[in-house]
This record gives sequence, C-alpha cells and structure tokens, in this order.
Amino acid sequence: MDFSGIKKFFQSRSFIASIILLFVLVIEANLFQYAEIIDLRPQSTHMWRKTDCASFALNYYNDGLNPFTPRMHNELNGGGKSLGEGTILYYAVALLYVPFGPNELIYRVFWLLLFVIGLIALQQIVLTYLQNLFWSVIIPALVFSIPVIAFYAIGFLTNVPSLAFVFIAWYFFLRFNQENKKSFLLWSTLFFLLAGWVKAPALISYLALLGSGFIFLHFIRKESILNIVKTYWILLIPIIFNFGWYSFTAYYAQHGGSDYLSAKLFPFWDLSPEQIEEIKAQFKLLWREDFFSEKAFNYYFVLSCLALPFILLKKIRFFSILFVINLLGFGLYILIFFKAFGDHNYYGINPVLLLPLTLIFVLKGFQQFTLGKPMQWVLGFFAIILLYHNVKFTEQRQWIKYNDWPNETHVSRDLFDIEPQLELAGVLKNDLVISVPDYSPNMSLYLMNRKGVTNFNKLHLSQDSVKKYLKLNYKYIVVNRSEELEQDYLNPFLGEEILQKGEVAVFKAKLP
Repeated sequence: MDFSGIKKFFQSRSFIASIILLFVLVIEANLFQYAEIIDLRPQSTHMWRKTDCASFALNYYNDGLNPFTPRMHNELNGGGKSLGEGTILYYAVALLYVPFGPNELIYRVFWLLLFVIGLIALQQIVLTYLQNLFWSVIIPALVFSIPVIAFYAIGFLTNVPSLAFVFIAWYFFLRFNQENKKSFLLWSTLFFLLAGWVKAPALISYLALLGSGFIFLHFIRKESILNIVKTYWILLIPIIFNFGWYSFTAYYAQHGGSDYLSAKLFPFWDLSPEQIEEIKAQFKLLWREDFFSEKAFNYYFVLSCLALPFILLKKIRFFSILFVINLLGFGLYILIFFKAFGDHNYYGINPVLLLPLTLIFVLKGFQQFTLGKPMQWVLGFFAIILLYHNVKFTEQRQWIKYNDWPNETHVSRDLFDIEPQLELAGVLKNDLVISVPDYSPNMSLYLMNRKGVTNFNKLHLSQDSVKKYLKLNYKYIVVNRSEELEQDYLNPFLGEEILQKGEVAVFKAKLP
C-alpha cells in the first residue's frame, strides 16, 4: 500500500503550521484557566443569556430530540417557545448529551472545538494568501487572546461559533477562488448560511463579499450581470434563507410565540445626546477592557493607519474594496445596535473579524513592495510583544470574570447542584414551579432543570399574578433567598416546606 500521500501531508507546511498553532492555543487556554472553567455551570458575566442558550439544548434532550420544538425552561407565553437565531447548535449539543449525558463539560468542549476549527481555517487563509508560516500562527493566536473571545469561546452563546463559521466560509471561498472547484463554493455558501443562521451579524462579511465581488467583476472587469449571476448564484442562498428565517421568527412572535428572542434594533439615531454619552460611559466602565488594553488599542490604531494607503493599490484592488466595505458594514452594525453595546459585551464579538482582516490586508500591501519585507519584520516583532501582552492581560481578565464581582450570581449558588434533591423530594421534571427571586427567564429554572416561571414573568407585581399560575397547575414554589419569604405577593401561597438546602427552600403551592 502506498502511504506517500499521507507522508507528504504530515510533512507539509500546512500540517506543521497547524501543529504549532495548536501548541500555542493550548498554552493560551491553560493561562486562561480553561482547565478550571471547563466543567463549571453557567456563571459570571451574562449568566442570564448563557442559561437561555443552555436551556434550549437541555430541553431538546429532555423532550425527545424533536428538532422542530425548540423551547426554554421558562414557560413565557405558554410552552416556553421563542425563536430568534437558529437553534441548530443547541440541537447538536443535545445530540451529544445522548451518549455522554447532559453536562456543561460537553457543551463547553463542543463550543471550544468549533472555535479551534475556525482558527485553523483562519490559519490556512493566512498561509495560503500570504505564504507565511509565522503570520499564520500569530494572527489566529492574537484573535484567541482577545478577552471577550477567550471568555465566550468556552461556552453557551453562539457568537463565537458563528465567527468560527465565518472563518471556515472564507477559507473555502479562497480555495474556490484559487482552484475554481464548485464544491468549494458550495461549502463556503453552507458555512456563510450557518454563520448567519446562528447569529445574524455574522452575515456582514458575507454581504461585503457580495458587494465587493459585484463591484470588482462588473465595474472593473466589465463582466455582465448575467454572467456573474450564472457563476455565483449559489452565493445568494444564505441571504435568501436567513431573510426567510428571520421573517418567520417575527411572524411567529406575533402569532402565539414569545418575542423574547426576536431580533431587535437599538439604533444610534433614536437616542438623545444624553443617552449616547451614558452608553459610551457604561461601555468604557464595564466592557472596554473585554476587548483591548490601552497598549493593544494603540497597536491596532497604528495598524489601521498603515492600512489606509494600501486601499489605493491596484494589485490588490478586490481586497481593497472588500476591506472598505467590511469597515463600512461593521461601522453601520455598531450604529444600528449602539444601545446594546452599553449592556452586552458579546455584541462586539463579530466585529473582531476586522483584526485579522486588517492585519492580512496590511501584510499583503507590504508584499507588493521591495522594502515591504523589513516592515513585515518590524510588524512581526511588535506582534510577538503584543501577543505576550494580550495573553497576560486576558489571563487577568479571566481571573476577574470568575473570581471577582462579575461572578456574583443573582440567584443562590445552592441551586447549582440541587436537581437530584428535587427529584428525591418529589418535584419531578414535568412539574411546573414558581422560582423566586429571579428576574431572568431561565437562570434558576435551568439550574434546577425544571420548567416554570420567575419574576421575569411579573410574578412580583401582585398576588393575582401568582394566583394565575397556580390555577394552571403550578405545584411548587422554590425560594432561593430567605428575605423573599416575607414578600406580600408570595407569602399567602406558601404551603408545606418539603426541601431545605442552604438558602433554597421548596414549598408546595397552595391557593388561599
């Protein structure tokens, strides 16, 4: 048997580069405390949103793996059904739960694996386009060293997997551009579709591709529109599919479902000057260091300035157009969702694409000149220093996320391992519960793995709010803070106490 092809692959520059990158990523992951975090329950920054995502996966598993019945633990308008971005990744996690059992370790490892594959795809883009092994390792390593990426790469929200799908889609498009094989274009289309389906803003670079491709082919190469459509029509599928999907979710929210996860805009132009300043101040206070330190920001600012002259280069005209449209696209995205940046750091994950894009663009620009090589060495020297600085900075940010105020939970930690005791106390998985105090939809319910309602459903507004649910056969009331027991809206409905675990008390519900 001839093994020469396999031997050639293992000796290839591509394989060697991947091994080096994996080695670097393992070092980074170790410094980012992944070994300690990997099996933790959802917690720290945006625990609210994490439990929303994890709830979909666990309910798929609990309810028989029907892909067409996505739901959360919170009953919302009835049945816990709410649609926004596609739930395919949550369904994939539920399938992994079948052989391994429901466990956040499985969820986190799967999320991390998706992102590592995405970084390897990014590496292959750099290796193919720049023909440089050093930068093919440094650029993905820099992406991983951004605090917000390191934090979310290991669990629950779909923003980082969607970014990984974007990298994979661009890798296949580059292969198609080089080899003109339709199969590569098909794979690129599929991953762009998936990226936009699980997180709509991931479509920005795809739309930039459509726009820059049309401008380049029609206005510069003078190809007819008909010929362009004949060759690239398949690239229209992601926008058609995702437009249909998000239109359906909007319709669904208006006809029986909940609009909790429906796509919503938070545009800059709807805000007053005072609100704009407040959001900017809040972002600076809470989230700025989740993206860059002061030193890193200065490096990227200089890098962006270096990119500007290369926009005019004819030899890389398509890349220039693509770069400019991506800048405009992400700039518009920030304006459209401006208000959200005050409360949600994960809205800044998809714009991270601009970092590798800018680096690749600048390096490709320098390659067009004889004196470009020394400049690449200078950039490379500072990139190594930046990578070291970023890793140390992100290491500190990770420690803060899991050991300081961001990890102060809004529900009792006694809920984290209460599920077996609930079962023994007779609170079965299909029993509906009222869980307070919890102003999120799913935090306490997900941790208990019980369906029901929380203060998110406006229980605390009046006794009638609680009474309404008891009439719908809600059997138990779970209280995770003792001070809540004295609240007027709740106290009359507390029956026999059947379980006490730390701060958590479970009562049979009664109608007075």
